[in-house]
Amino acid sequence: MTTKELTNLLKGELTNEIAAYINSENPFPETMISWLAELVLLHHVPFNNLIADENLLPNESLRLFYLDKNWTNAMLDGALSIGIHSERDILLQQAMNDIIRTETNKKLANVDDSTVQLGTIAGLIIRSSIVSNYKGLEIAGFEHNDKPIKTLRIERLATNILFVLFDTVPTKVEIKSPSESRVLAIVNNEIPTRQLDNEVGKFTEETVTLNDSHFRNTEKRVLNISALQQTIAQQFGKNQLSSSEFGIQLMKSPKVFELVNKNVELLMSREVIVEKEADKELIFNKLFK
Repeated sequence: MTTKELTNLLKGELTNEIAAYINSENPFPETMISWLAELVLLHHVPFNNLIADENLLPNESLRLFYLDKNWTNAMLDGALSIGIHSERDILLQQAMNDIIRTETNKKLANVDDSTVQLGTIAGLIIRSSIVSNYKGLEIAGFEHNDKPIKTLRIERLATNILFVLFDTVPTKVEIKSPSESRVLAIVNNEIPTRQLDNEVGKFTEETVTLNDSHFRNTEKRVLNISALQQTIAQQFGKNQLSSSEFGIQLMKSPKVFELVNKNVELLMSREVIVEKEADKELIFNKLFK
């Protein structure tokens, strides 16, 4: 087949059929799909291209963002342009473009569904001593009704910089101290008590103050568990506490900080401006006026 004949076919109605045939006979290498997926997640992007100016991310700061699909698509086009030397190469790549993008999306979503459509990739970047002091910092994103969303990437870019990407715009982000950071809830010889019924674990407005009777050895601060358990039980009008009830009182859980996105509907609407031209003026007025 001559170049001219191939060009005519690729410009005609057989483009999809030709692309499917090429992919079945010589599938796009899995290593390349993995590399392109990593590129979409900005793995191979220099840090100075992520943060153009240091003033945009000062010390002890957090920035929220979402990725512009036009930008990531242009980046993929640039990566795929390597090795193009003729019009035929361009046409062949254009024919394979949908297949390549679909396979890349499947890799990102880690599913086999060929109809998968990723949402708007969003994320956050933290530059803080919290990142360096808490090696196991836990970050999770949620949609409406506290439904967890997938974390596409979470990585330390430096000792004090943490980079996170989600597969859609979250309505809430939780930043939690490492789970292993649970400690004894005694501070200055006081234990803030927690509810045992209804909202279990929620702090009450009362505390238990420890005295010498609550220690087997006051100098070494060895607790008298039996005496302490009875004192806390009396606080709740009980003779004794179960092991789980007693454990709730003695445990200081990791702190959880929440970032709530009240404007998530407006953020999602920005894509509608592109997809639904008829609603452009209406949405523009909603967003900017």
